[in-house]
Amino acid sequence: MRYTPLFLRILVDRFVSKSRFRQYREDMERLWADPELKETYGEELAEVMRTGEVRMINLPYTKEYSPKKVAVLQEDGFRYVMLNGKRLYYPRVWKKAEIKFYHNLLLTEMDARSPHCYLTDSFQVEENSVLVDLGGAEGFFALLNIEPVRHAYVFECDPLWEEPLKKTFAPWKDKVTIVPKYIGERITDTETTFDAFLKEENLSGEHLFIKCDIEGAEEAFLRGADEALTGEDMDLAVCLYHRKEAEQNIKEVMEKKGASYTVAPGYLFPAGFEKKLAFPCFRRGIMRCKIRNGGGKTNSL
Repeated sequence: MRYTPLFLRILVDRFVSKSRFRQYREDMERLWADPELKETYGEELAEVMRTGEVRMINLPYTKEYSPKKVAVLQEDGFRYVMLNGKRLYYPRVWKKAEIKFYHNLLLTEMDARSPHCYLTDSFQVEENSVLVDLGGAEGFFALLNIEPVRHAYVFECDPLWEEPLKKTFAPWKDKVTIVPKYIGERITDTETTFDAFLKEENLSGEHLFIKCDIEGAEEAFLRGADEALTGEDMDLAVCLYHRKEAEQNIKEVMEKKGASYTVAPGYLFPAGFEKKLAFPCFRRGIMRCKIRNGGGKTNSL
């Protein structure tokens, strides 16, 4: 793999952001000219128009983050970044610049001001709960919340992350299970449903925290979790931005199941997931849900 200097990756990212602005300029000007839409997408739209750039997160706070601030360490051929005093490992084939760039994006997304932030002060992973990380990737979210949980299941089917995940969670190997399968609405050699997973792991009756970021398969996950949504207590942070219809469809499921929910404030611009986003382009990021089927107290979100 050819080495790309960090400063060059930053320049390429800025070039792509400006190129996207040119691609969506008519849409942005149309939003800007409509007082109601301008107010709806206020801060994000203003940042796009001010900078002439379109990014996933278009908010001023992102300027506080920089790949240059990410310290990449190395031991025994493995590169890692410290996250709250814990080692988060990355693929051995990745260069330092790639890790710095990627990890900086994660920090930006997980900032409390981000429309992509899964948690709030009143919506946390509870003590002794079972964490199910659907779309675990590098394991950032599971690692942040590994201490309070009784057990963590990290679903990640990309072989790129197999070795880094094992290294990251080696200190907690007795309480972490890495599941190399897709989660959806079918049961095959490479895919399972959430209902089947709960039965297989005998998790009925446990308090569950589910983080669901699976590249547009979130609705399929819900269809495969119908029994769990009806019979279990769970907190669920689910992504809304991969598909235009996802927010409305997931809201309908939550309302049907009697869940309390809230949508994270702000908007994302997920241009990297589709060739051309339909107007108005901006989408909500995360829905936070509480489902209490077992009589447990439903806290405010």
